[in-house]
Amino acid sequence: MERQKFLILPGDEQHFDEMQAAWRKSLAPQPGAETVLFNQVLLASWNLHRCAVAEVQLYQTQTDKTVDPLLNDSHEKTYRRVRRLERSSRQALDQAMRQLARIQTEVRYRLQAFPPVVKEKGLNQMPHTFSVLIDLAKVVDGGLKTAQTIKTAAAPNPMPNLATLLHLPNPAQAA
Repeated sequence: MERQKFLILPGDEQHFDEMQAAWRKSLAPQPGAETVLFNQVLLASWNLHRCAVAEVQLYQTQTDKTVDPLLNDSHEKTYRRVRRLERSSRQALDQAMRQLARIQTEVRYRLQAFPPVVKEKGLNQMPHTFSVLIDLAKVVDGGLKTAQTIKTAAAPNPMPNLATLLHLPNPAQAA
């Protein structure tokens, strides 16, 4: 995301660039939905930084530096505003991180469960080319249940579940 879309005080540009680079390296977003969520993480994180800076600036405006600014009633309205932004930024950060984690997990799952084969016909219909917002496990499980219902009606041998098809250990048996 471009710097122009953030409130960056003079002298804070380098800190913003470092924060953006650190988040980008840590989260490694891919283009599309992941980048949108990355930008939400960056904005929320930057706003939390701004809240911390505002609190320090509020303290620096006091004449008596021995008193905690939280105890100064003349700053109550300003502190409420800072705390409101801090609370909403924390919630936005948590939500964007959870959504990004779900999408990145789904993408990795699809690539591992259904590795792309370049010369294979119908590649554009492979699960890793679908929208990342689709819960692939539910789609595949639903397809398997449908196929199982059809096969059970035709023959006594039911279709295996997704874990069996992918040669994954059954969590119920592992416990």
